[in-house]
Amino acid sequence: MSESRKKEFDVLLAEFERLGLDIGDLPGFARSGSLEPLIARVRAMEPGVTWHEVLPDLPKQFVPGRRETWPNKYRPVGDYDYPTPPAGPALHIHYDKNAPPNALEDFVALARSAGWPIYGAGLIYIENPKWPTTDAFVVLDKDTSEETFWAFEQWMEATTAMRTGVITREVHERQSYDD
Repeated sequence: MSESRKKEFDVLLAEFERLGLDIGDLPGFARSGSLEPLIARVRAMEPGVTWHEVLPDLPKQFVPGRRETWPNKYRPVGDYDYPTPPAGPALHIHYDKNAPPNALEDFVALARSAGWPIYGAGLIYIENPKWPTTDAFVVLDKDTSEETFWAFEQWMEATTAMRTGVITREVHERQSYDD
């Protein structure tokens, strides 16, 4: 994220906070282009507004903080993911870009030998040659429990060089075929 984009995002987050809105209540937040028009609109709002007023494109069934109301159109993260829902939880991980080329395969083999329910994993293509890490997705079995998911994430961080970037798909995240 560029420095100017980060500044815009920080201003927007401060405006959400001023309005009493918690960004953690959203299923995700991505915008292309400048955030200035959204910032200007949000600055004109008063505390007490809802996420639906701030972001009118949110699905009608969306209830802040209740993930079960946040359906996402299912898209596999790669050919190593479930082709259709239900799917397992997925992590976007990263590691040293100077690691050996087989680092991800070695990690998956180690995780499976330790009993972790890995369904599949694959590298994320990143065009930027200055990107500081190698990034990948790890998909766990669709029957993975919340407890196992978090235990795996802790094991990975404690015993390997892999680090969690983002939880791409949570254990109980709803997916649908609908737009």
